[in-house]
Amino acid sequence: MDFICWDEERMLTGVAVIDDEHRQIIRDLNQLCRSHREGVEMEDVNRILKKLCRFVQTHFQHEEAVLEQRRCPARDEHRLAHAKFLRGFQEMVVEFSLVRDADQTAGEIERMVARWLMPHIYSVVASLQECPAPAEVPPAGEISDPP
Repeated sequence: MDFICWDEERMLTGVAVIDDEHRQIIRDLNQLCRSHREGVEMEDVNRILKKLCRFVQTHFQHEEAVLEQRRCPARDEHRLAHAKFLRGFQEMVVEFSLVRDADQTAGEIERMVARWLMPHIYSVVASLQECPAPAEVPPAGEISDPP
């Protein structure tokens, strides 16, 4: 059973790259949780964590670029939330790699991401709905006269 499930109706932003990355983050988090529950070797869990951390960093850059492109008023709020989350997440990943018995740290990471991820996705959806993509302007020479 998955730790977090993708909810198309509530999580779809309409921006393909962002939606795909949100789905990937949820898949990676579910893999992390399954690995932890199944007692997979600490090195494997650590590898999944580091991969997830790198991917989240890249995703935040993409998300911030879309918010910036659309000039969303909430873009600075999202940027700060991303930075705060990433700092905490990176600290926990380092702690996980240093702790001998990492069950407690792994559980904390799962709870932290789960508590943060769902509300964050919902807030991104709301922000992008408030700031639709700019209308595409056809290149010069392709504008046709009205009939």
